[in-house]
Amino acid sequence: IVLRTAHWLSTHPALRFVMTAEPEVLLPHLAFDGADRVLRAGARVVAPALSAFLEPAASMRAGAWLSRMILSYVSEPTDSVDLSHPPSLRRRVADVLRVRSQDAVF
Repeated sequence: IVLRTAHWLSTHPALRFVMTAEPEVLLPHLAFDGADRVLRAGARVVAPALSAFLEPAASMRAGAWLSRMILSYVSEPTDSVDLSHPPSLRRRVADVLRVRSQDAVF
């Protein structure tokens, strides 16, 4: 889910153009209330794929977390996490799930 979504977002020609040439058009949708709408939509899209592994409420929370992670790393890439590189992505998800499971988020 993350790998394909991150790839689609980072290679989509129209989205890349807007991000580069007119970020002021896109930024209101990625900050504050706009980001909340994007993250809720992402959670609704992702949750069904997770429902085979998690309870419905946990699927929505996990979907929201995955959406937030994708949005964060696509909008602000880092050297330590490459969402287009499966081993890097697996390490990041494993690290976060390990910490979160200790906090009983899911």
